Amino acid sequence: MKKDYILLLVVLVFGSSFAATGGGLAESLGKPVGEAATGNEGTVVREFENGTVVYNPMGNKPVEIAFIEIRKSAATGTFSERHKLACPDGDIYLKTEP
Repeated sequence: MKKDYILLLVVLVFGSSFAATGGGLAESLGKPVGEAATGNEGTVVREFENGTVVYNPMGNKPVEIAFIEIRKSAATGTFSERHKLACPDGDIYLKTEP
């Protein structure tokens, strides 16, 4: 679990290409399209070509993450426009192909 948080934080700060040493999830995010920013309700969010990384820091409350299209949660495998994120926790929400 700790390794997952570290990878998530590395992706948020440095981008997926930096974290993609072993391939897989980080590579599938694509290139960052912006810097990490504080999102609604105190989350930290970074957008990528193929998805969004969201971290809900310690001390925050659980949040609901909403998208305009269906996204796949890398943590749960759930496909939805709305995902719940506990605290502290993070997830990668991948865009799905039409």
